[in-house]
Amino acid sequence: MQLYYLPIQEPKISEKDSMLLKYVSLDRQHRIEGYKFDIDKKLSLYAQLLLKKCMSTLLQIPPCEIHIQQEALQKPTLISNKNIDFNYSHTRNAILLGISAYGKIGVDIESASPSQHIPNDLHTFFHKCEIEYIENAYDSKKAFFEIWTKKEAYTKYLGLGLSADLVSINMLSSSMDVHSITWQQDSYIYSVYADEIFERHVPLTIVTESDIQTYHLYQ
Repeated sequence: MQLYYLPIQEPKISEKDSMLLKYVSLDRQHRIEGYKFDIDKKLSLYAQLLLKKCMSTLLQIPPCEIHIQQEALQKPTLISNKNIDFNYSHTRNAILLGISAYGKIGVDIESASPSQHIPNDLHTFFHKCEIEYIENAYDSKKAFFEIWTKKEAYTKYLGLGLSADLVSINMLSSSMDVHSITWQQDSYIYSVYADEIFERHVPLTIVTESDIQTYHLYQ
């Protein structure tokens, strides 16, 4: 399994960013054009560019041969290699990408900045055991984001996203716990759910905007 983290330092779309649009799918280009704010456009653009860069390196093929398919409300899949699963998530100024050759994977990243608040309607999204865990935690905000990112990673692993019955899912159960890992770095909380069994922390590769912009196969 490989995990990649891409922080976005400059939220504005630059001329260089605009030139990279041609390297993503037409569907992704249309989606990017539909966003109102530059940061959303950039996150959407760089998420797919990051995927193409990392996949081309792993599979040793040019990024132009990395083809992604996504049906409505379905998890995107890699057409070029059905044995590789991937998932990415972005929030505010950061992108997390997970790639697995040993089964399915789902990832989530959320900003846990001091301005974030725990919603009042926990019963709408959380299992009763999760609510008890959050309410009794020493740091309830951290506990909330821990469970929320785990739950999002799991539902993305399933390919259902938030359309799943969230209340019936208990991420604290032992059967779930061995397949998930959560950690905090800077002001972000990350979670991964995968078919693989987690026995230790998975290394995180940091990729920069410059790495994406200067990637030689894009020249």
